[in-house]
Amino acid sequence: SNQILKKSKAAQAKADKAREEKANLKDMLKTPDLAPREISRIQAGIKGADKVIKREEAKAAVTERYFTEEKIEAGMLLNQGKMGERDRPQVYEEVFAEFQQHRDDVLAIAEAAGIITSENREAWATEFYVPFYREMEDHQKGFQGPKVMGGLAKAEAYKKMKGGTQELKDLLQNTIMNFHHLTDASLKNIAATQAMDNAVKLEVVSETSEASKGKQATYILRNGQKVWYDVHDDLVFQSLTALNSTGMNGTAMKTMRWFKRVFTNMTTSTPQFLVANLLRDSLSSIAVADLKANPLGNVASGVKSFGLLDKTKYERARLLATGGAFSFGHIYGEDADAIRYQIDGEMRRANIVKDPKGLLKAGIKPVQAAWDKWQDVSNGLENANRMAAFKQAEASGKGKLYAAHQSRDMMDFSGIGAWPAVRFLVDVVPFLNARLQGLDKLYRAGVKPTTKVVMNALGVGDVNASVSEKKAAARFMSVVGALSMATMALYLRNKDDEEYQKLEDWHKDSYWWYRIPGTNHALTAPKPFEVGAIATLVERLLEQAVDDKATGK
Repeated sequence: SNQILKKSKAAQAKADKAREEKANLKDMLKTPDLAPREISRIQAGIKGADKVIKREEAKAAVTERYFTEEKIEAGMLLNQGKMGERDRPQVYEEVFAEFQQHRDDVLAIAEAAGIITSENREAWATEFYVPFYREMEDHQKGFQGPKVMGGLAKAEAYKKMKGGTQELKDLLQNTIMNFHHLTDASLKNIAATQAMDNAVKLEVVSETSEASKGKQATYILRNGQKVWYDVHDDLVFQSLTALNSTGMNGTAMKTMRWFKRVFTNMTTSTPQFLVANLLRDSLSSIAVADLKANPLGNVASGVKSFGLLDKTKYERARLLATGGAFSFGHIYGEDADAIRYQIDGEMRRANIVKDPKGLLKAGIKPVQAAWDKWQDVSNGLENANRMAAFKQAEASGKGKLYAAHQSRDMMDFSGIGAWPAVRFLVDVVPFLNARLQGLDKLYRAGVKPTTKVVMNALGVGDVNASVSEKKAAARFMSVVGALSMATMALYLRNKDDEEYQKLEDWHKDSYWWYRIPGTNHALTAPKPFEVGAIATLVERLLEQAVDDKATGK
């Protein structure tokens, strides 16, 4: 703002000086007996002065539209005086040095990813850009600020920003979102670059120029420059461009997403849900992921590495940085409201007061702190099996990227499809995407390889199962078989129990019911969703075979 103000004043001063010069030249024209050549020179000077006036007044018109000169001057004095017993200038210098380190780390990532050049990095290192996101009332324009365009590819570092008269958002939040954008764009460009290199080898894409590109074209950034590719496969093009859709962001959609987010947070925060979800996830994971067969051991090692309350654990940071962790079905992507919600939570932890309203909330700080800690516990339990998969895959020598993929692919909530109807439903219906991704994982890691192995063994069709598919099929059949046998045995034990017979069908289908011997008490344990459904199906078939009264009426 101060720089804008200075440049505006300087431009206005130049315009005023040119106006004075023009007036002097006009006075000179009134001098009698001027030679024709002198008249031409003066007239040319007047035209030149007019051009300078027009140019500089245009520059002077670009002024700061929200901060007054008094506010700017007051803001420049905020680093003066005392902060408690410490000198405020010293505190500001220390914080600024830490900020510079964060900034340099982000810029290093961006340069290594190819979305900015070394020259760009040097420029941003000395004059780092703080994006001035503004509150937009025009919903057609949406949220204004740097963003990733067009999917996995086309991840750009910065877009040209325009000024506005709307109220500025919190500047620290803006800066954090800017860091988020650069990191997000860097990771997407790295992934897109690898995808393009692989696609070139498979002859699915071919390098082209912007002038000669076809309709199905996209680009990546190498050393800050666009490199265009024509994509010859429809599905590949669709997957590349659909990965980062910004979705529908009207008022109605934002309202529905808010209700979904609140409902999801409230539901997943209950102790009953946390325990049930952990049990279900642990049993499902050993069936569809390359994990050890001991679910309790997997959970214990995962919780130990990821941590419940300690957010500074190195292994936790590695899993988050590689994209292998999720937060109970949330994938923030380009949803500005969800990202802001996440950032606001972190700012609360740092005890940062953004505005006067923040002072009024100081009384509920203990409640907010307790809620944040409980959310840490829930996220730790949610990601325990993902962490176990990550560490076990890495320990087997398969590399960090493979390990991250194994962790993320246990249930990838970022997969939301390309069909607008599905995207809409996933956006507004709680837990729908979790079930869709669960079924998809069940098919890819269980049903599909098992079917190929069985067909191969029976000699049906021209089907050859790979070594990895045979391993996946053996793992899937072992777990599903064991769960099915245990479920059938438990049914045979319970089928004559009067209390069990009175249970609703949904309860029998969703939970294992076990009578404690010699007592009137019973325990229930949740069945895994997809894998448990197969065991329940086998149980129901057994029920039809041994119980003549099992008519379903």
